[in-house]
Amino acid sequence: MARAFISYRRDDTAQIAQALYLQLKEMFGPDQLFMDVNSIRAGEAWPARIRRRLETASVLLVLIGPGWLKATDKKGRRRILDRSDWVRNEILYALRHRIKVIPIAINHTKNLPSRADLPRELRALRNKQATVLRLAAEWGRDVRALSDILVDHGFTRNELEDQPTPSKYIQRHFRPLTERQVTAALDEEIPEWEQWGESLALEFPRIRQELRRTFDFESFERAMKFMRRIAPLFDKRKPPHHPRWGNDWKKVRIRLTTWDVGNKITKLDIETAKMVDAEYEKFKGRA
Repeated sequence: MARAFISYRRDDTAQIAQALYLQLKEMFGPDQLFMDVNSIRAGEAWPARIRRRLETASVLLVLIGPGWLKATDKKGRRRILDRSDWVRNEILYALRHRIKVIPIAINHTKNLPSRADLPRELRALRNKQATVLRLAAEWGRDVRALSDILVDHGFTRNELEDQPTPSKYIQRHFRPLTERQVTAALDEEIPEWEQWGESLALEFPRIRQELRRTFDFESFERAMKFMRRIAPLFDKRKPPHHPRWGNDWKKVRIRLTTWDVGNKITKLDIETAKMVDAEYEKFKGRA
């Protein structure tokens, strides 16, 4: 089985590495990928578990951001020149053992180091065909292009469910609200809710706008009962509108956004939030 090892510096591209890992995991499954979430700590010995993972890799994905080459230790010395540096060792091992190395420049090829700036042992890195991962609208296309490269090297994609087609009815009747309209609704109609921005792994780096409220209950059983009570109501709405929600012991957190218009807040979210509030008030009055 083909396996990819994601190499990155925590203080350079940690969030990007995590988003890339999660998105590639959706495409290929966890067995074909490895990323150490504890990488990379300056001054630590190169752990045996990292080496074992690298020994089974067929591809090394090297994420290179603006701080990759310039990263220094506590004494101001460049880490790429340190023979104990994890990133250096990962690349050196891959080069010596004929593991396919793919440099990935974050945002722009200008982040790729020149041969002169690399240690002699790593200069072969500049001979490798690099790709670019842009943190903008092109993100999805760039990740897809990277996945095509992995397929060319023996990786097998999972069968993904097709995304639903955005509702034209919702697009016509529920336009994104302006910031002023959202603020007015929060002040006057749904004061217990807050505006929230978040990027999901499969949507990174695009930020979805959401309404969010956390409900507290006296027990886990009551939290579950409330979720069961209101779940059918999202389907019964005209048009149906479903939340992103979750439970953490006695808490239920509900997030609302209109996916059909690009994950923006619309009147549909406001109306749904009001429906949830009304049901919560009824629920509180019942034993």
